Amino acid sequence: MAKDKEKPDKLLISDSNVNDNIVPEGSATGTEVGLTVLGTLKNAKGPITYSLTNSASGAFAIDPSTGVVKVANGALLDYEVAQSHTITVSATDGKTTASQSFQIGVQNVLDIYGTGGGPTDVHIADLNGDGKMDFVASTGAGASVSLGNGNGTFQASTQYPAAAGDDVVIADFNGDGHLDLAASQQSNGGQVAVLLGVGDGTFLFGGSYAAGSGSNGLAAGDLNNDQKADVVVANEHGGVIVLLGNGDGTLNSGTTYAAGSVPNEVELADLNGDGDLDIAASNLFGNSISILIGNGDGTFQTHVDYAAGARSSNLAIGDLNGDGVADVVSIDQDADTVSILLNNGDGTFQPRTAYTVGDFPSSASIGDVNGDGVADLAVTNQGSNNISVLLGNGDGTFNLHETHASGMLPWESDLGDLNGDGKLDLLVAAYGSNGVAVFLNQYDFMV
Repeated sequence: MAKDKEKPDKLLISDSNVNDNIVPEGSATGTEVGLTVLGTLKNAKGPITYSLTNSASGAFAIDPSTGVVKVANGALLDYEVAQSHTITVSATDGKTTASQSFQIGVQNVLDIYGTGGGPTDVHIADLNGDGKMDFVASTGAGASVSLGNGNGTFQASTQYPAAAGDDVVIADFNGDGHLDLAASQQSNGGQVAVLLGVGDGTFLFGGSYAAGSGSNGLAAGDLNNDQKADVVVANEHGGVIVLLGNGDGTLNSGTTYAAGSVPNEVELADLNGDGDLDIAASNLFGNSISILIGNGDGTFQTHVDYAAGARSSNLAIGDLNGDGVADVVSIDQDADTVSILLNNGDGTFQPRTAYTVGDFPSSASIGDVNGDGVADLAVTNQGSNNISVLLGNGDGTFNLHETHASGMLPWESDLGDLNGDGKLDLLVAAYGSNGVAVFLNQYDFMV
């Protein structure tokens, strides 16, 4: 009787590393990825060695004797390009060979662009007219301008010390078709510094204008319908101050209007539908929002206050319920909430509805971040060093969608399409990280 032929031993391949198979994008060559390949063969004819038959185009390498997988080319690991890669490992004892594929995840690393100091404000605009979004951030060292490359990345910043301050706004103050900057400054008794744009993303100092001690939040717009950009400053010691523009890059002396207790930030919008810009101010100690209706000639009516949450430090304005009129979001720092104040259409507002966010919120940006045609909120939280994304339901109510690490001590934020894909991306002024953090939609948030 013929003897049965013995079945050959099977070479088994497994991962003996208990850690997740994941590596940060851009990791240095030699970084371990959490994958140690182990080949097991009952009657091996010699030591088992390892090789990669698919190295993800050279991104990874394997130690032939230990089976440890490491990064070979970190430049190929870009979270915005691919969130994972597949490699194929071959193991052999010289006679028996087996192969198996493994997936290695790519971990997103927050991109932070240095601003020469801790930024407290950031705004997005095309500052050099090339069709790509740039940003300007306000720091104690100066206004910091970074030009965009059009793909969500930015060039090294240029600082303008003459515009060092707390808040910065973008407008064409001298009517030459180029965007200019204005910054609020606590120094020199409180003032507004103007930088005039050359058109190529560089700026020239245009002068400083008194705004009173305690100058903080800043907004720009045409307040008297003369087609010239004007400025409003929130002054913690004396209400809101209106500086009308002359259209040549200079500003007139300020006129002060009373607001609530310790106004900290201002925004402009047509709140009552008459075609004239009105003022909304957040009152730090008043726990309220002050509304000043504009007369259309650069003057304003007596403020009316609406209750907000504890320590209303900031605000945002936008149409939250699709009725065509601007509503108000109050940032309530001590309450860890944002308050939604819906506009009745005539510049008066309904009682607030509060939504819990992160610890010590500092700002909110309004925009449609998920592409459903409805306004959403991105809220920065200083105390928890993250952002909260609240998706709108279209009726002025919101649901918390997700949170993301933001860099240290996030202050202001702004939404804009940074890489030309038609989606709103997010910039965050990360004061404690001395730079601006970039969140690309779909990749860094809304995933």
